[in-house]
Amino acid sequence: MCRWKCRLSKAVMAVAVSGFAMPLLLRADDAPSAENAKNEQGLLERIDKLSSSLRTDLPLSVRLTLNDGQLREIVAISDDFLKLFPKSPARDRVLVAKLAALAELARTRPEYLDELLAFTKEVSAGQPKEPLASECAFYAIQVFVHAARREGMSRDRRMQGMVERYASFLDDYPQSQRRPVIRASLVRNLLAIGRVKEAEIEVSLLAQEFPGHPAARRARGELFRATAVGKPFALRLGGPDGKTVNTTDFKGKVVVLHFWSSANSRAIDGLKALRELYSSFQGKGLVMMGINVDEDRATFEESVKRQKLPWRQQFEPGVFRSEILTQLGVIRLPSYFVVDRAGILRHSHAGNQLREIVEKLLKEKDSPQTPKTPG
Repeated sequence: MCRWKCRLSKAVMAVAVSGFAMPLLLRADDAPSAENAKNEQGLLERIDKLSSSLRTDLPLSVRLTLNDGQLREIVAISDDFLKLFPKSPARDRVLVAKLAALAELARTRPEYLDELLAFTKEVSAGQPKEPLASECAFYAIQVFVHAARREGMSRDRRMQGMVERYASFLDDYPQSQRRPVIRASLVRNLLAIGRVKEAEIEVSLLAQEFPGHPAARRARGELFRATAVGKPFALRLGGPDGKTVNTTDFKGKVVVLHFWSSANSRAIDGLKALRELYSSFQGKGLVMMGINVDEDRATFEESVKRQKLPWRQQFEPGVFRSEILTQLGVIRLPSYFVVDRAGILRHSHAGNQLREIVEKLLKEKDSPQTPKTPG
């Protein structure tokens, strides 16, 4: 009878958490046991495995994300873990995982914003120590970003609010691992509201503090893009034929550099207009060059063939890991750089006005930035 009762008791205590067929002890204050440790480790490994796909070190527009179901799974497993193992040494790690998952959900699902805000306040109320404190502050900034967009806050006001929050973060958390990304984000927002001199200072500080860091290289590239218009421009490119060309080889012509990817729907949708532009002005002073950032060459070559792109193409694999895109500060696809007949970069945000810009530049004999010879 005793043996039967013991078996029944164990059966009642066994539960399945988030798809796990493993027994969990319901009393979190029980003395540590091998079974308890095994359950704790199992949940932690599942959280870590799912969370590894949340790449907050990459630009927002390109970072790898999980689907909603997987993100909700992180939240659910984290809640189970925190309830069952409140004194675990891994507690802070799990809190951060939940914050990250909620932030990702709130980015595309506004209904999660209130939950993210509430959880951020809950964690902060516990007066956490580093590094949890800085992580909580980081996600509090995400709350502001999402809320500002949801409320229709003006772009300038939103950018100003982000600048203030990024600057405060850098002052408050000198040891945070987020510093390079936060400072790079500060640079981007300063440039967006025209505070170029301050952005230059931040780029310099970033290079000093984190030399060689990807965020430092990206920030330097974005500063270049914001300040290069109106100056001589040169870019050397290879090609499928093995020959190297430089944009300076085409003095006297208007050069359009087109940055694109087969995986980007906006880039693919814009190819028809590019083909029409090329057809209209080929032989009339227009040179077009494509820089493709697909992950593999086979996809790139198939896209060029399928889309019937007759102009020169360079394959730069790796999306925004491409060194050329990093150096030039390209953070969105498609992007266009337009160089005039004198070799001066005239536009780095051509967008929907590309045809109008090209037509105007083709009519120019001299660049407005080119000094005219007296006499």
